[in-house]
Amino acid sequence: MTTPESPRYGRGRDALVRATIAVVARRGLRGMTFRSVAEEAGVRNSLITYHFGNRDALLVAAVKTAVAESIDRSLPGAGGRVDDLARTLVAAVRSDPDLQAFHYEVLLESRRNPQLAPLAELLSEGYLDAIREVLRAEGYERVDVLARLIHVAFDGAVLQQLTAPQLAHTEEALDLFVRLIETQRPR
Repeated sequence: MTTPESPRYGRGRDALVRATIAVVARRGLRGMTFRSVAEEAGVRNSLITYHFGNRDALLVAAVKTAVAESIDRSLPGAGGRVDDLARTLVAAVRSDPDLQAFHYEVLLESRRNPQLAPLAELLSEGYLDAIREVLRAEGYERVDVLARLIHVAFDGAVLQQLTAPQLAHTEEALDLFVRLIETQRPR
């Protein structure tokens, strides 16, 4: 058995964060061990302690990375429009389903373990803030209510796409949903 080489600081840390996302997406939070993450990343177990100190710090780093990447991939950037929301969401799930599955694992585990509630809140608030930004830029009123409505609908659409991927139906439903949201735009 060969011992993996230690990557440089940034690459090793990033590899561990990405490996955590992959392990949690496939095995759940209960399957996230130092060994499983290190094996997935192709590094030594000791690198986890070196970079993060403990499992919780590694998980927090993974959640922050997942939120930033998901928002970047699944929501239109600055100047994005509401009608871009459905298209970018479907493309994001298609391109990296593990990233989305990771989110659901953290959310579900937070229900069983209240100590994870701040991580679940970080996930949800990250999305809500990004959706609010798009709505404000287009002049919508009742931004908080609409953002929550969009977030809930998109959560359901992503879960369907992950578990029963009849993609054409999801895209069609999201397109109609976005058209309904657009009726709330001030004239």
